[in-house]
Amino acid sequence: MRGGRGLFETVTGFFANGFAVDEFDAAAQAFLSVQDNIQRILTDVCTK
Repeated sequence: MRGGRGLFETVTGFFANGFAVDEFDAAAQAFLSVQDNIQRILTDVCTK
């Protein structure tokens, strides 16, 4: 299984909550990246 940051975090260097990607280890990066993606999906679905 691949761990670490996603594309959005790689491009911006930050998670949606404003924390820098480099502040976290690979496992935490993977968790936060998934969390950000779920939040973006839910926000998109709920605003339609």
